[in-house]
Amino acid sequence: MSRYDFWTHGVNTIVQFPERAKSIEHSGGGTEIKQQGSPNDTNWLHIPIPSPTVLGSTKVAVSRVRIRGTVDNKALIEELQILVDGESKSTHPFGQSLTGRQFDQGFNAGDFILEGGLVVSLRVKFLNPQGKVTIRGVGIRFEQLPIPV
Repeated sequence: MSRYDFWTHGVNTIVQFPERAKSIEHSGGGTEIKQQGSPNDTNWLHIPIPSPTVLGSTKVAVSRVRIRGTVDNKALIEELQILVDGESKSTHPFGQSLTGRQFDQGFNAGDFILEGGLVVSLRVKFLNPQGKVTIRGVGIRFEQLPIPV
């Protein structure tokens, strides 16, 4: 089985509720989001990934996701979801572990067959006072399956 890793730069991050953010800056270092805490203390960050559904003459499975960035101690990344055409395929809660540091974390994606557009979504809670998250990049590992098209 062949392996292919596709990465998307953090500059491609889309903020679901931009009106809640104090600032959104796209740069060569990624996308930096600053947001106040309550009453609108959460936001979703969506990172689309270029995704092959066929490699050669076989189907493709998604096996791992990896995300890089920084989160200050006034924000908390609560959850990562992998979605295909809007349907959640894999969810990873972070809890209190992803706050106040740089991160480079990988997760098993659940080995599902890819048959559509893929996006990695992060639910971020911004605490009082203003919190900040920077998304530097997101990668997906694809595995070529012995299933003919």
